[in-house]
Amino acid sequence: ENNIKMFSDNIKINENVLEGCRLNKVMRGIFVLSSCIYPINPSKFPMDESMVHESPPHFSNEGYAYAKRMLEMQCRQYNKLGYEFICLTPVNLYGPYDNFKIKDAHLIPALMHRFHLHSQVGKKLVSYGTGKPKRQFLYSLDFAKIILLILGNKDIKSGNIICSTDEEYQIIDVVDKLADVMKLNKGNIYWDTSKSDGCMKKTVSNEKLKKIIKDYNFVSLEDGLKETYDWFIKNYDTIKLNNTTNRTKSEIKWFEDNDDCPTCGQDIESHFKHKEIEKRNDKMIEMSCALMKMDERLSEMDAREKLYDNIE
Repeated sequence: ENNIKMFSDNIKINENVLEGCRLNKVMRGIFVLSSCIYPINPSKFPMDESMVHESPPHFSNEGYAYAKRMLEMQCRQYNKLGYEFICLTPVNLYGPYDNFKIKDAHLIPALMHRFHLHSQVGKKLVSYGTGKPKRQFLYSLDFAKIILLILGNKDIKSGNIICSTDEEYQIIDVVDKLADVMKLNKGNIYWDTSKSDGCMKKTVSNEKLKKIIKDYNFVSLEDGLKETYDWFIKNYDTIKLNNTTNRTKSEIKWFEDNDDCPTCGQDIESHFKHKEIEKRNDKMIEMSCALMKMDERLSEMDAREKLYDNIE
């Protein structure tokens, strides 16, 4: 169901933006893809720009991946008519102003928010999977600069360019670095191996980018994490955190003092599927269940309020 929605929504976005460019005579632009569109079983590593359509992407996000692959193809067709549409493919992005909603955020913002909530009550810091997969990361402000540099380079008129640093990290190392930045007790990190690792490796090459932008000084992962966390803490009361922003302290207090779910009234232990979670003092390992149910209700309320506003 999610793959259908992601494919449908992103195809519509592709069509609307490209048609908007045609109607308004916008002849040059940057279109952003994602490294997740590359094959799950490529013929070689690192993957380069020529391999985007080589074989199927990972099944878990094939709806989004195929829609983005279609965007690359659509841009190529427009370029045959004299347009200059350039596709940029960033690896895992993170940074200030990110989506920190635990339910649908990317790796770093999701970990940062979840670790922050769990550390508030001194409970285990949950990471999903084994930590063994390898990933590449790009600080959002670096990507913004790259967009401007390539958009302003009139010698580049088309094509797909992968945007990445030279480094690749195991997720377990990213968690370790994040714990350092957040000054957390690493002994409290708990790996929930019942969750999927996803792709174990999807390394891409940045050789084409380095030939276009020579000697670019990327922000290190350590510095990027620190800047992101500093921004997260500074703006915690105003950014969107699954609609829990102004209730976090009271919710955490509730979880400390109660045994029943605030949403359904059932024993909160019934929400947890992991056999090892049996004791009262371990229930905070997975705090997000009840929070997510509360957020769904709040989202419905927000939608109704917007509808009423439009009617008025």
